[in-house]
Amino acid sequence: MSSNRLKILHWSDYACPFCVIGDKRLNEVLEECNIKDRVDFEMKAYQLDKDAPKKPHLKMEEVFAKKFGISIEGARDRVDRIAGIGRNEGLDIKFATVQFTNTFDAHRLTKYIASQGKDVEKFIDLTFKAYFSDNLNIADRNLLIDIAEKAGIDKKDASKILKGKEFSDEVRKDEEEASDKGIRSIPHYIVNGKYVISSSEKSEMKFVLEQVLKDEAEGKLNINE
Repeated sequence: MSSNRLKILHWSDYACPFCVIGDKRLNEVLEECNIKDRVDFEMKAYQLDKDAPKKPHLKMEEVFAKKFGISIEGARDRVDRIAGIGRNEGLDIKFATVQFTNTFDAHRLTKYIASQGKDVEKFIDLTFKAYFSDNLNIADRNLLIDIAEKAGIDKKDASKILKGKEFSDEVRKDEEEASDKGIRSIPHYIVNGKYVISSSEKSEMKFVLEQVLKDEAEGKLNINE
């Protein structure tokens, strides 16, 4: 097996249940393909709702009803169905009771932690857990600071970032890049700048990664992309 590193960019949002589900499935496929230990991930920011409030006041069923123009009953069914998909993957997704909120600061702090070479994956996992499992308000800066500390970031440094505007441009740049690439839904993964996985479906992930390995075996994989 080649020891070449694979780079996976993944556009994601902390308010996106299929991003959590997709990441779980992708990690399973990487394990099955025996390449997880040579993959480098980079989370790219993508806000599902840039106008989401910092102080939650709507239930998810109300958000869905408004967004999709459906009844509360229909929205509730859709929310429950998504939570069920998560449970089937072994994930604790309490989607009906999440605190629908703005994720911009969470993305900014993610960028900062990544820039410091700290355990950004731990921060990402803990933030997803705070939102979907613990149903906490991840726009709350004190909460974000506590999560950052668990990922090895000094509380004073995290506080300084959140009080200012640092890494705002980096978040917006990710969103502009998504727009330039025609990305309209998440999760969206790009392997080595070339191979696209545009859903959370495990079958698509496996197909694409098997193509990556095939091209690698035939010397067609550009590891510098």
